[in-house]
Amino acid sequence: MWGTTTSARFLMVTLAALAACCAWGCDDAPPPKTAAKAVPKAKMPVPEDREILGKRTTEVKDAAKEVASGQAKAVGPRKVVGKDPITISGNAYVSIVGRASMLKIQQAVDLYQADKGEYPKTFEEFETGVLKANSIALPKLPAWQKYGYEVATHSLIVLEYPELKDQVDAEYDAKAGRKP
Repeated sequence: MWGTTTSARFLMVTLAALAACCAWGCDDAPPPKTAAKAVPKAKMPVPEDREILGKRTTEVKDAAKEVASGQAKAVGPRKVVGKDPITISGNAYVSIVGRASMLKIQQAVDLYQADKGEYPKTFEEFETGVLKANSIALPKLPAWQKYGYEVATHSLIVLEYPELKDQVDAEYDAKAGRKP
C-alpha cells in the first residue's frame, strides 16, 4: 500500500518518534517537592492571549521565589492524557515540544558550566548567561503555567498556578453554559 517512497518512510519515522516520545512522557513519577510557606495569595490576572500552538515565549520565572510566594507549585513531567484522539494528539504535541525545549535549556546550561567551570549561581546569571546569550524562546504553555528555573538543581521546570487554573476553568465553564 505505502511502498517505499520517501514520504512513506518519513511518515513511519515520524510516527515512531511520536510513539517513543509519548511513551517517555507516560511515567508515574511524582512531581518534585519543594518547601512552601503559607502566604496570602494575590489574585492573578488571566492573560488575554491564550493561543499556545506555534507561539513562543522568553518568560522564565525564578522557581524558588514563585514557590515560596505560595502562588505556584512545581509540577512533574507532563503526561499525555485525553479522552479522545483530538485531545490526546494536542496534548502529545504540547508535551513533546515542551520536553524538547527543556532538553535544549539543559544543553545550554551544561555548555555554560563547561565554559565557565560552574553552573549559574543565581537566577539572574541563568537569565543573562543562558537564556539571553543563546536567544532561547520556549513554546508557550497554557495560561495557568509558566516555566521556572531551579538554581539548586540547574534545571527548567514547569510551575502551575492553581488559582489561575481555577479562574480559567470557571471562565470556560461559564462560556459553555456549565454550572460550577
